[in-house]
Amino acid sequence: MAREVIVADACAMINLQRGQLLNLLPYLPYQLVMPAEVRLELARFMRADWSLLDGSGLRTFSLPEDAAGPSILHPQLSASDRACLAVARHHSGSILLTDDRQLRRAAEETQVPVHGSLWAVDQMAIRSFPAERLEKALRIWRDDVSTYLPESKIDKLLKRLRQTGRRSSHLSRSPEGTRRPASADAPRPKPAGPD
Repeated sequence: MAREVIVADACAMINLQRGQLLNLLPYLPYQLVMPAEVRLELARFMRADWSLLDGSGLRTFSLPEDAAGPSILHPQLSASDRACLAVARHHSGSILLTDDRQLRRAAEETQVPVHGSLWAVDQMAIRSFPAERLEKALRIWRDDVSTYLPESKIDKLLKRLRQTGRRSSHLSRSPEGTRRPASADAPRPKPAGPD
């Protein structure tokens, strides 16, 4: 069965790296896709990050130059953001992962499902990834003035993680030391958390 696709933009990937969660991202049950333009934009990533992501199945995707649409349709978006939107539209039913307000708005206008880094943390929490790691990321984001995520949503998610962080007896350990459901093919619960 094919995995659901997440199309990641630079903003979300930078936030996940800043929160030290990139090595957990491949354990989510999604196929991670990144437009070639975003990959170029993220040259600041260390080689180890790319090795991990590429080794876990990251697909770099390129569309024909005109497929992203003319900049007149979304003049507020950068070329890489337009590419993200186009790739998400190309992969029917995919989720656009971004923390960029303008890109989120454009995705909503074009009816592309969109979520952000907080949703990714929520997806990790639903699957009982290590609460300490998730809490650490949330604290990093809350305390970093260059991270523009809603503090109230961060605090709400932190509170929920603290309340549920100890319920994980039915879990097995992955090779990376992360906790994940014993069956990766188990049905995924519907996300009800923050974006």
